[in-house]
Amino acid sequence: SAVDALKLLIQNTAQVRHFVNIHSTTEYGVVSQALCAEITKHLKDFNILLVQLETRLNRQELTLQNMRFYLQRASRTMSALQHICYDIHMNKE
Repeated sequence: SAVDALKLLIQNTAQVRHFVNIHSTTEYGVVSQALCAEITKHLKDFNILLVQLETRLNRQELTLQNMRFYLQRASRTMSALQHICYDIHMNKE
């Protein structure tokens, strides 16, 4: 359902943000910092998309179907990033 898809997107995004907050420090090395910098670019793009959607919502131009359409690519990207972050985190321990 649309709600489940949104929940998954939110969960994936939260996990990716958490990973970046932890792994962007110097103790994880420059490769990890570079990865986190690139992931941060995707997170910024996602934030821009959210602002655009909020603007459409405030103008009453956003339907649930439109929102699902606009979030499809972001959802796939966050899912892939979440899997990468999870794999890296699990291999560190």
